[in-house]
Amino acid sequence: MVMEIVKKIREIISIFQNKALSVIITAMRVCSNCGKKTQIGRNKSHAQNRSSRSFKANIQKITFKVGEDKLTGNFCTKCIKRIKAELKKDKEKKESNLKK
Repeated sequence: MVMEIVKKIREIISIFQNKALSVIITAMRVCSNCGKKTQIGRNKSHAQNRSSRSFKANIQKITFKVGEDKLTGNFCTKCIKRIKAELKKDKEKKESNLKK
């Protein structure tokens, strides 16, 4: 899973390196991994009045260290938890293989 994310981000970086920096526009509040973004909904009061509102995704700019590579991007908190768990599993697997 983590390696797929790393490959995906490397592909994106290679595409953008071929273009001028002024052309690159990164989307704000969009997860680099799953694509989660702001959604539109409604509030409903006790009097049944409806008003528009937005549900914003909790996106954070984070850098992960994957071996010698660094993985930087905007990730939602759910993906951050998922990636950290995958990295921890990979690290534990490598350590157990080294002990054997």
